Amino acid sequence: MIKKRFFRVLLVVIALTLMLTIPVVPVSAAAVIDVDSEEGEIGDEITLTGSGFPVSSELYVFFARQQADVGDEIDAEVTVYSFIGSVVTFFDGRILSFPFNIPTRLDDGPVLADDEDVFGGNYYVYVTYENSETIRAVTSVRVLSNAAITDFSPDEGIVGTEVEISGEGFVPGEAIIGALQTAARRGVAVTLIVPDRVDSVLLRYASRAYTDDLLSAGVRILRFRGGLLHTKSVVIDGETTLFGTVNLDIRSLRLNFEVTMIAYDTRFGHAVRELQLGYASQSEAIDLQRWRQRKRSTRLLENAAQLVSPLL
Repeated sequence: MIKKRFFRVLLVVIALTLMLTIPVVPVSAAAVIDVDSEEGEIGDEITLTGSGFPVSSELYVFFARQQADVGDEIDAEVTVYSFIGSVVTFFDGRILSFPFNIPTRLDDGPVLADDEDVFGGNYYVYVTYENSETIRAVTSVRVLSNAAITDFSPDEGIVGTEVEISGEGFVPGEAIIGALQTAARRGVAVTLIVPDRVDSVLLRYASRAYTDDLLSAGVRILRFRGGLLHTKSVVIDGETTLFGTVNLDIRSLRLNFEVTMIAYDTRFGHAVRELQLGYASQSEAIDLQRWRQRKRSTRLLENAAQLVSPLL
């Protein structure tokens, strides 16, 4: 009997010893990141913090406009971005402080020439592990626009043009370009609203080939950032309005079957102008000096696409 009790006590002691010596592995929390300011202008300093990462691990930080989720991959779901830098986590898996400045351009990604300027709107900060493209944490930053507000006052004489068809863009001929430049140079407030991104890569570069010439003449070009832009309209002095299916490109004007209504009515002109104002509020003006700082490879692609623009 004594031996049985002895062995029972011994087993209990051994069990307690094992329970005390075997470390309990905590369930790791999901990695999270945060910024000290949810909005800022281009060039402003933002400080990134985070927790839930492996101890003393190197993390990569990216800044992009394309939205993605944890588990998605850089260079797959996010193809245009700016690589901000790397940071090593603290002994408890935290990012104590990682300051960075909101970049002026997103010039990194798998496609060398597919870069873009940073404008106003929502952008995202992504964190990945070293030697991994999988996104581990994400947070957002709203970039405030510092572009000048476009004035659509009909008293000044405006030409407001919105051009967008799914898969097509603004690819005008020399006559249209010359007319817009001439109007701007003689004091007419010419404003052109174009889609920020076009589905067709060829059309995207062909449409941007005319940007420098138009900006130099005084034409204000706004990039619409609110999604797809299907409205084709021209308002002249708030009185004469063109509204229909015609794009300002050679194929649409000379080959395709299109229809456009011309209305000589002030009330209709003001109604369309209000629609344009809504688009302008979701757009960003292109700055000529910043535009000229784009990569040479981008300019080469634009010039090459311009050669075949009459066929688009």
